[in-house]
Amino acid sequence: MLYRPGPPTTRAGLSLLEVLVSLAIFLLALVALGEIVSFASDRAVDVQQRSEALQICQSRLAEVQAGSIPLQSQDLTPCDEDDQYQWAVDVEAGAATGLYNVTVRVTRERANHSQLEVSLSQMVIDPATLGSTQDTPSTQSATDLSTSTTSSSTTGSTTSGTTSSTTGGK
Repeated sequence: MLYRPGPPTTRAGLSLLEVLVSLAIFLLALVALGEIVSFASDRAVDVQQRSEALQICQSRLAEVQAGSIPLQSQDLTPCDEDDQYQWAVDVEAGAATGLYNVTVRVTRERANHSQLEVSLSQMVIDPATLGSTQDTPSTQSATDLSTSTTSSSTTGSTTSGTTSSTTGGK
């Protein structure tokens, strides 16, 4: 038997069905990638807003510790830094006298009308017992303090001189 090859079977291009199937796969992948990018962008905005809210919480808690903000509960108040954020302080008496549990809450309304809320709690000693950054020293007490310091240093140098003289004389 002799083998006779048939006409050559070469393909010059793709069929219409193959082009349509590959185009459909490409478009589905493009839509899926678009959704992933959109989701990632939404999460990045959420993380940024949470970070800003946490910074405001830390700032307000530091102000309470320093005595700039009174150690009492306060309702939601718009933030000076950004009007979209609101903050509140909840103060509860602690186990010891002068010790308080302070919770600072910061809220913000998201674009989808849900509420973002971040809170930070810490035990705080009453700034009135430690002294507040808002306290101003009276002129009278500052004068008394410098007078007593001067007389102490004079007494100290005299005593020191006497001791030195006694030791040197022997």
